[in-house]
Amino acid sequence: MLPTPIKDTESSFIFPDQTCQRFTVAEIQSATQNFDEALVIGWGGFGKVYKCSNIGSMSEVVVKRLHSMSNQGANEFESEVKVLSMLRHGNLLSLIGYCNDEREMVLVYEFMPNGTLEDYLRKPNSSLSWLQLLKICVGAAQGLDYLHRGTSAQHGVIHRDVKTSNILYLDLIRIEVDTAIGSSKDGSSRTFTYSELASATNDFMEEVLSPTVNELIYIGWVDERTSAPTKCGIGLPIYVRKIVILSQKVIKLKNFNHPKFVKLLGYCCNKEELFCVYEFIHGKSLDKYLYREQATTSLSWVARLNIAIGVAESLLYLHKRNQAAYSQFKTSHILVDTDFNARLSDFSFVSYSFQIDRYYAAPEWFRYLADRFDRLFRDEDTFVSLHGLSPADDFAMKNEIYAFGVVLLEILTGMMVYDEERPLGKKNLVEWAMPLLADEVNLRMIMDPQLQHNGCPPKGAFKLAQLVLNCLHGKKDERPSMEEILLVLNQCYQEEIKRV
Repeated sequence: MLPTPIKDTESSFIFPDQTCQRFTVAEIQSATQNFDEALVIGWGGFGKVYKCSNIGSMSEVVVKRLHSMSNQGANEFESEVKVLSMLRHGNLLSLIGYCNDEREMVLVYEFMPNGTLEDYLRKPNSSLSWLQLLKICVGAAQGLDYLHRGTSAQHGVIHRDVKTSNILYLDLIRIEVDTAIGSSKDGSSRTFTYSELASATNDFMEEVLSPTVNELIYIGWVDERTSAPTKCGIGLPIYVRKIVILSQKVIKLKNFNHPKFVKLLGYCCNKEELFCVYEFIHGKSLDKYLYREQATTSLSWVARLNIAIGVAESLLYLHKRNQAAYSQFKTSHILVDTDFNARLSDFSFVSYSFQIDRYYAAPEWFRYLADRFDRLFRDEDTFVSLHGLSPADDFAMKNEIYAFGVVLLEILTGMMVYDEERPLGKKNLVEWAMPLLADEVNLRMIMDPQLQHNGCPPKGAFKLAQLVLNCLHGKKDERPSMEEILLVLNQCYQEEIKRV
């Protein structure tokens, strides 16, 4: 691969290495096995199209070779490569590299394994759902709109050959992992094949409703060292979540590798479905400790602070990576072991959801939804507005901080965020508690009675109440960061440890 510029008689054009690579004829011949006819996967107006492997840093690519009878000269080819190298959009197949040497004119693209839209439409029983077809249409429209209006070219770019055979059925999910494909030797996440998951879960036979998210999960078993599928009862128990990704999504698995997360063992990507494999943890969620089993379980003030600190550390780890993991964070997402250590479960790779729990959602979340759905019925590109329903990372993290404030309120009071059995005016915990949190005397009215000694709340309770108020602030920019939240929680914990 040569980092040399394209040259013509009047100008010199240098492609950045990360944008477009220049390959030698020897590299192209090696990748195509000297243009072996067995590697030809199609013909185009350009010439023959080859599927190749191992060129540069790419494992699979498509090589388009200019037909020897073409009238296109070197200058025209170089001009075309210039334009193609500048086109960068999620719905366009990007040019990886080119070759222009010894009368060989070649373009190199990333190989898309799912074939073309034409291939799928010609099948007797097409496997594409209506939603998939709509997404493909939206993606093609967005790509063309970019060509027409979004490029740096003065007058835009005209495709001239829009047809189903030129629309690839793109993978909807791109996974970024920090280990090699295959079995993991260092405990990091690995890839599973669909057949491996089917074997580990006995063909997905044992399915149960997740206690934390409204979806089915599948129970299975794998080898504790290699994560290879084993028989029921042998090795490490796991559970598998099936997640549908509604838009193109880059997933960085290393962002979810933390000691206080339920361990993500690996994943399997199948079209728009993502199967996530987690270690099965025996424990109870925080909501059960707080108010579902009060007759038999009591959490001390120290234990509650320890749990809150563990959760804050986990969320801080994510926020430092600009990653929100929950559209609606709740006490049910917090698993508590016998030593009262917290582990976060069922974190999501998509930071938004249409299933909104109003009692954990920040006020701006509803304004955001109202604006998007209002546009859905006003705009000409209505489906695009719905398709792009993905809030910015900062927006999602501020919403997560609000939800964590609700969780802290539940920890402080030992009450559910909403209880139909409470008297009128007290059913919604946030609305009832907000005026009382600002006064240390009034705080006793909502403080968990199990924590009060002689009618007085523990030391640090009022400081925690002020933190809750700040987290629930109506203006998202006025809410504290996770670093500030963790600092206050540690102060409360240290004060209580000294007192005890």
